[in-house]
Amino acid sequence: MARAPGGAHGGGAHAPAPCAPLPAPLLSCSRAYGLSSDSPLARVIDSSIAGTESAGDDGFRVVATHSRGFSTSLDAATLWSRIHPLLSPHSPPWDVQIRLYRDCYASWDESIHGPKYAWFPPTSSSSGSSSSPTSSLAHAMLVTNASTNPSDAAHLLLRSNDDVQSTLEQVHRFSVTHPQQFWTQAIQTIPGTTMQRRNVQTHNAKSSSSSSAQPTLNYTSTLANTEQPSHSETWLPGWTLNAAAACTSRLSKNTNDDIAALVGRLDDQSTSASLRTARITPDQLRALSVAVARGVASSLFHQNGVLMRRGDACGLCAPMNALSLATFLGLGLTGVVVVCIADSFSSAEIKQRLDASNASACITQDALPPRKPKAEPTPLYPRVRDAADETSTPIIVAPYRWPADIMSAQLDEFVLAMGSAMPELCTPLTRHIDVTMRSCILEGLAIESAERQMYNVKPAWCGDMTLTPVPTTASETSLILFSSGTTGKPKPIPWSQVTAVKCAYDAAYHMGVRPGDRVCWPTSFGWMMGPWLVYSSLLNDAAFLAFDGPPQSAAFAQFVSESHATLLGCVPSLVAAWRAGRALEMPGGGWVDWSSLRCFASTGEASRAEDSLWLMSRVAGYRPIVEYCGGTELGGGYMCGNIYTPVAPSCFNGPNIGCDVVLLLGDGNIISYDDARTRSDTPTVGEIAIRPPTFGASRYLLIGSGRSHFDSYYAGMPTFPRGPVEGAVFSDMPGEQQLRRHGDRVEVLPGGYLRARGRTDDAMNLGGIKTSSLEVEAAVMQWLVKGGLTTTLPVKVNEVAAVSVPPPDGGPETLWICFAIEFEDGGGGDRPGDRPWNLADKALVAAAAQAVKTSLNPLFRVAGGVTCFRSLPRTASNKVVRTEVRKWCKDAASDVSGHRSGGATNPSRSKL
Repeated sequence: MARAPGGAHGGGAHAPAPCAPLPAPLLSCSRAYGLSSDSPLARVIDSSIAGTESAGDDGFRVVATHSRGFSTSLDAATLWSRIHPLLSPHSPPWDVQIRLYRDCYASWDESIHGPKYAWFPPTSSSSGSSSSPTSSLAHAMLVTNASTNPSDAAHLLLRSNDDVQSTLEQVHRFSVTHPQQFWTQAIQTIPGTTMQRRNVQTHNAKSSSSSSAQPTLNYTSTLANTEQPSHSETWLPGWTLNAAAACTSRLSKNTNDDIAALVGRLDDQSTSASLRTARITPDQLRALSVAVARGVASSLFHQNGVLMRRGDACGLCAPMNALSLATFLGLGLTGVVVVCIADSFSSAEIKQRLDASNASACITQDALPPRKPKAEPTPLYPRVRDAADETSTPIIVAPYRWPADIMSAQLDEFVLAMGSAMPELCTPLTRHIDVTMRSCILEGLAIESAERQMYNVKPAWCGDMTLTPVPTTASETSLILFSSGTTGKPKPIPWSQVTAVKCAYDAAYHMGVRPGDRVCWPTSFGWMMGPWLVYSSLLNDAAFLAFDGPPQSAAFAQFVSESHATLLGCVPSLVAAWRAGRALEMPGGGWVDWSSLRCFASTGEASRAEDSLWLMSRVAGYRPIVEYCGGTELGGGYMCGNIYTPVAPSCFNGPNIGCDVVLLLGDGNIISYDDARTRSDTPTVGEIAIRPPTFGASRYLLIGSGRSHFDSYYAGMPTFPRGPVEGAVFSDMPGEQQLRRHGDRVEVLPGGYLRARGRTDDAMNLGGIKTSSLEVEAAVMQWLVKGGLTTTLPVKVNEVAAVSVPPPDGGPETLWICFAIEFEDGGGGDRPGDRPWNLADKALVAAAAQAVKTSLNPLFRVAGGVTCFRSLPRTASNKVVRTEVRKWCKDAASDVSGHRSGGATNPSRSKL
């Protein structure tokens, strides 16, 4: 785990880094505020505002007034830890805040002291406040038997940061050396989970008295070179766990006025950007989920003869809102496997996923909501219909509009009001096999009402519902997500019921999510963060927050404020869009009030440090950003930040709880994370590999995909010995464990913080969406062959290569295309001279952009392109040398960045 800095916040191994020797100020602002000239804060302030008009800013006055007693010997990190709690989003201005930060750390050597920390945990005076992470850390201490009293965590936070750090290291070490014992207790700290064995149900809620049967989370492991369940572990053998039932069985009351979900959207009937928000209680969510589950099954059977049974698959292609949430949970209650499909996909992409999962049906919306007031909705049903036509897969279609004013209805009337008030579809159904969601809900309500009349005893599950959830086994598939990987076809990755617990614990332990919180993360059911959001909120007795509209908008920022979110997740591209579009600024001046947030979280792609620091500063006193990196196949993260130790922009504090990682170095050696973080001379860069067992990770791929789980994650990977650990129990795990491939390159800084350094394979991460270079290349070539060029060029495109390139100033990856061209006239034309590439013509770049947008995903953008003569660079075995192509594109990106007015093209730099 990452070691905190020295000084007042810890006892690092190195001497404190001094503040930078700053030039004489042009404007002695600090003297006017009564600061001594040798105060480190005075020197930083005077340097930062030299030549600006910020000397009279109230923010500086506050900072200076509170800082007169600062010691002249403060190190840079401690100085910044005193400054950032005094700053606000608008005072002093952002350009001055970033200069303050940079000047504080001007002499900071990361190879010695670690990264430049931007946020520090609350001091002892605030440890017991509602914003402290006491409860989550108490869970961790109890799991490791470090304490028998949760209140001891508060005492821990009253001590130095080194004590907190030592506890975190102890917890992580215990989780990877004693996985069975750790998860046996950890699963019981998640408030919503329920498990059953031999008809004895156990709940985690304190109010339950039926917890006499304690689960033993043994796992079994087979290391034979065969498919399922090779190179995988089976957790909770013999136990049942239905994740959807756990999400809808709110067993403990929280401080949210009993809110399960808040869903906001723009009022498309208004000329202004007015906001509508639906407030849903746990009882309402459960009732709607049951009605959808019963109605979908009944309608499909009576209208199409489709019998939806336990283990059958059903597609879900819809944005995240109240109805899609109830659909996701309702299908899970009946043991149906949810096939999660992004609503931004093309018909071909949707068809590919329905076919791979052998889906019996698909649930979608008629359209996507307008992105602006008075704009037209974007049709969705026609895309899904075209994808399902060939196999005659029935579709259930919900309207994108919300029923008006029904959320205040009583429980007995809620579902009836929801179904009756559901508006007509904006796109009429064109196939007789398709069904409206309105008819499904009303039919489900009728079935539920009829069964209530038949029962004379209270149902076993919940007193207000007659349906009993299917008792799925803990290893049974709950949903299917798709990860493109590097071979061009999406990999269908099943999540088990156990994966839901992995999601919930990641959120509880690393991000501090607890009962009463409100978790918001703009995402989609088509990406792993969609189901992750459901599980991490509802299983932790927190509220699920979703915005049915563009998250780049000011309306989304308003929704976060009005819903009092406590955790806001994002992708780095979204942060850049907020900055560029000024979405967080209020029309009358000032900034949107996000003071309810305790932390941010970021995942999906590499973040840009300045953007991260800007986001942290949007709440007075700053808020931490928990960087979260993992994958669909892991069911969550393998490295993550936390809210207990100092946070540095674009850095991870260490491996995830329960994840053991090593680095594969370029020289063929392997080094453990613990060894890498103790190096004091230089950062360590290598390919990350996972050391099993990993709780909640994938165990197999769908048979119909033609993909091998072993080949994808284990083939060719080395083994790595486990060191002797006193008392460790690894079941039948051997001393040398074969490592699991992941493909990320990371940098481990001295002290243990990590940075993401891209991918080692051909996969690309575009706007938080993992895709394959082969997919992009196939789409572009097919488009060009069909005549996709809008202008006539005297060249022929022989082949293309797609690579991801980070912008010259840092940030998320961008997509560049290399075109291998041949001149039709046989002349020299603009063939490369001293260098092997030229900037591509605008028409080529535009054609590639249109191909990617139409064939793959409208969210993808082509940032630019280069051309080479006749063929791409290849190895002796005819493999494309992508490292060479990537170097060309990086050079081209630098040229374009430095000479915006020159060159043969003007590649788009719009954010993904």
